[in-house]
Amino acid sequence: MNARTSRIMKHWRRAPEIAACVRDTLDFGTVILGYLGLKRPNYPLTVRFRTGERLRVETPHDLVTLWVIFFRREYQVPARSLAIVDAGANIGAFSLYAARQAQGATIYALEPFPSTRTRLEETLSENGLTQRVKVYPYGLGSAGGVRQMSDEGPSQSRGTTTAQPIGGVAVQVNSLEQFLTETGISSADLLKMDIEGAEHEVLLNATQDTLRRFRRIALEYHPNGSSDVLFEKLRSSGFTCTHDVRVGPDSGVAHFSSGLA
Repeated sequence: MNARTSRIMKHWRRAPEIAACVRDTLDFGTVILGYLGLKRPNYPLTVRFRTGERLRVETPHDLVTLWVIFFRREYQVPARSLAIVDAGANIGAFSLYAARQAQGATIYALEPFPSTRTRLEETLSENGLTQRVKVYPYGLGSAGGVRQMSDEGPSQSRGTTTAQPIGGVAVQVNSLEQFLTETGISSADLLKMDIEGAEHEVLLNATQDTLRRFRRIALEYHPNGSSDVLFEKLRSSGFTCTHDVRVGPDSGVAHFSSGLA
């Protein structure tokens, strides 16, 4: 009885997310039961939004990605944004969400893994966003170069490494400054960063002038480095942490705002 009550209470805490799913999608029953683990969907599944967008999910990991972005709203996107950087774009869920929330924005989506980038491009094409979302075939690192990414496990958990993993794929990385120079971005409203641990080397090696080109930074941070050191670098660059949801030691999702936001 206690275990059953615990499960009910766990799902009850998700009530706002479930309500958002019902409001937002035509396929809410399948999505909710699948996310809660009560009934496995028949993958692949195309989730249809009431606002017209469509997103193809092929695995439970894709479904979680969809859920946390659209219904948990893990990342806040200001409606008046004009330039948004999606670092770690994966299958395009955040780019799709950002395009809806900030309808005047140009979105710069970085995805280094070839097959994942193909799915990103399919998402954009399916939703008529190929002109608004610009795709870049590389990731971010402390400097430009070639790294390796494993082709094992869910695409959402693949980070770059200098080691040679079994079944690894060579990918290109650039520094944040190199990316901004290539794209000609002098300022951007939001940097969303979900790059599986590389955020430490990217941000700690970025100059303050580079970081100050962003008004806001939404950051998933991972326990391969100190979150205190990471947060201090952003504070010293003029950012204030406005929201931080910790899921474990040195891991969570945090939002930072500059004085220009």
